[in-house]
Amino acid sequence: EVLSMKNINKLVILGITFVTVGSAISPIENVFADDQSTTIILQENTEFDKYYNDLSDSKKAEFKNLVEGANLSKDEQLQILKEKYTADREPTPRWKAAVIKKVARWLAAKAGEKSIVDITNYLFEWQDNLEQGAENWLVNHGWNRTAAHWTVKTASFIFL
Repeated sequence: EVLSMKNINKLVILGITFVTVGSAISPIENVFADDQSTTIILQENTEFDKYYNDLSDSKKAEFKNLVEGANLSKDEQLQILKEKYTADREPTPRWKAAVIKKVARWLAAKAGEKSIVDITNYLFEWQDNLEQGAENWLVNHGWNRTAAHWTVKTASFIFL
């Protein structure tokens, strides 16, 4: 039977391939998948790789720790990588006031707050570690300590 081009395009045939593991040889059987879903998966991986590969080695390690600690889904990982990519390209000075305002805006969005004034005031008054101050602000506003911790770690990854 002759398959039409349309039907051929809908199938991804990986064929019979042999994978050598140590001295054992294991066949991988034919796998058929819808072309559209495969394309989406490849597109997502390509997009993920674009943002992930833009990170320095230390940021990759920080990201891996963040993913494991916060148990982030692939969608959440991609969103954070996109936010980091964008933040890295914004011409914002890295001094304390600029960073605090960015972190405050980001926390306000996550906490569903309308105003960032209370957050920025709290963070400017905080004398210790900025991460600890932001985490405490979230906890003071009803957040679970673990959720607050990983949310702030995410903000630090993106903006610092």
